[in-house]
Amino acid sequence: MRHWKRYISLILPTLIILGCSSPSLTTQTPSKDEIKQEQSIQLEKAFRYQLQQQTRLAEVARPLLTKNIEACGKRTKPSLGIFIHSLDDYKKPKKAVTKTIYSLNEQPNVLQVLSNGPAHQKLKVGDKLISINKQPFPKGTAKSIKHLSNNLKDQTVVELTVERDEDLITLSMKPELLCNYPVILSPSDAINGYADGSTIVITQGLMRFAQDDNELALIIAHEMAHNTQHHIPQRIKNSSLGLLLDTALLASGIPSPLIATGLGANLYTQQYEIEADLIGLQLMHKAGFEIEGLDLFWQKMAAVHPSTITKGKEISHPTTVERSILIRKEITRLKNLTSSVNQTSATTLQ
Repeated sequence: MRHWKRYISLILPTLIILGCSSPSLTTQTPSKDEIKQEQSIQLEKAFRYQLQQQTRLAEVARPLLTKNIEACGKRTKPSLGIFIHSLDDYKKPKKAVTKTIYSLNEQPNVLQVLSNGPAHQKLKVGDKLISINKQPFPKGTAKSIKHLSNNLKDQTVVELTVERDEDLITLSMKPELLCNYPVILSPSDAINGYADGSTIVITQGLMRFAQDDNELALIIAHEMAHNTQHHIPQRIKNSSLGLLLDTALLASGIPSPLIATGLGANLYTQQYEIEADLIGLQLMHKAGFEIEGLDLFWQKMAAVHPSTITKGKEISHPTTVERSILIRKEITRLKNLTSSVNQTSATTLQ
């Protein structure tokens, strides 16, 4: 009982003080209808912003994926350059918003048409996909994407029938071959991009940081180079060799808390990063991007992360200083090479 009295004597003054510090301005709680209406507005703005980001990412990535086919070997696929969706892609409350914007149902619908793809100026946002080569589209996006891919396999001209403003229109178009490294937008705010051997992931934080499309292309090309050069399987192999050594040491009675595994995983990683920088720059150059001044990107990155000037990013990355210098030298080499080729062509023409 004494403990309770002591507790109350201590807590009561605190509660009184807190009660006296309430806001002086009283506000009216928004009604359910007001909240619902504002939610719809914000959900629509969020949806349109995300679509804008995804479209920008795809537009920048596409030239890299179409102009560097030989670098990707057999890892290619035909594409029309469109995004499709249906009502089953969305959960509440996004379902209601997207249904209002696009008049969606279970039928696949054109969400976006890339300006540098085969479907540009042929398909329109909102077109309902009815059939391809007279084969009806199934309901649902996943099945429709598979159906579309199956009909694009031989890369010949296809006939696509769509419903537009209640009219049926049949359009002919030839798919374009591109490297099959899907470029995915991550919702993370971190300034980062990474590859896993089969895909390329770019964060929203990086999208906001790399406001210039050439800068964005630099990172996409860097991650693409990791995939084309098979850096990820090589790192896994190095890590596995380290694990075998750790296992052998443990079997011999020598304590080895995965030191060799860690060393193996990070073996040559800085060289892999530099190689991805330089080959990525070559991929960009071949795709027609402007590479002049891209060494400044790493100066810009260093301003945000000063520690990378002297230490690099973790143990696996070179410093931003090294990256700037080496990229600057590669830009000069590629420019000189292009100039030399142009001069030779001009001489031949004369």
